Amino acid sequence: MIDKVKGVVIEPNGIAHSFGKCRMVLNTTADEAHDPSFKREILPKEWFKNYGYDYKQDETLFSQIPEMTKYGFSFVINHSSVNPRGTNYYCYSIQIAKESIPNIKNYFQNIYPIIKEVQDVPEPCYVEGMIYENGCEALEDIIYDVDEFYEELGFSKQDAKGRIR
Repeated sequence: MIDKVKGVVIEPNGIAHSFGKCRMVLNTTADEAHDPSFKREILPKEWFKNYGYDYKQDETLFSQIPEMTKYGFSFVINHSSVNPRGTNYYCYSIQIAKESIPNIKNYFQNIYPIIKEVQDVPEPCYVEGMIYENGCEALEDIIYDVDEFYEELGFSKQDAKGRIR
């Protein structure tokens, strides 16, 4: 699930693929970061190659996300970490390709309880969401509330017990 990985790339058809491992420990290696994990676990896959996106090896994953949304990809990036004082810091950024919204609905309904729980914990956290259309931000501003973002997407929210809200 999203709390155990560095990120998830969702194909335009709604199929989600995770990459990396989110280890909530203070010392991680550079190889465990988002970019190397994405390059190692996503780029070589045939399903990714079939979309024809020319991944720029000299740029970061983050700088290429807007361009990849033109291909219909959506992303959930887990930036969670432990700070030097040992406090957990939870952070998720969500980037959605507008044209893929109908196909990614089930995935996002399934991860809602995890992201909502993170937003509601007393420890420091951060959740942000953006919708892209043709590689450009389609909202006036980033949305920092998971419930508001789901409303913008037109998604119902399912709690941890499976109840739709």
